[in-house]
Amino acid sequence: MPLKYDPITTLKEFKEFGDKAKNHTLLHNFVEEHFEPPGNELIATYPEDWVPIPPSFHKIQDPNLRRRVKDDVREHQQKYSLLYVPHPFIIPGGRFREFYYW
Repeated sequence: MPLKYDPITTLKEFKEFGDKAKNHTLLHNFVEEHFEPPGNELIATYPEDWVPIPPSFHKIQDPNLRRRVKDDVREHQQKYSLLYVPHPFIIPGGRFREFYYW
């Protein structure tokens, strides 16, 4: 989940949050206020070298598995745990929201 603010600000506000973190509702609200939704750093893409049925990907039918990383990830790396890559990629599917270095 990407940070909405720079890491120092978020950490400072979390330290000020203190013992309130024990309250589930307040902690949930803190997370909502300081973090973007999971997978928010990715945007749908259309591969530049697209062919209707590439031989190696003939079984991939779900267009939701094609993604590229937002430019904001490159421009504000300190706010993300995801590493920026300049090219589109395929998400493995299932519980995954991002690519892995397999």
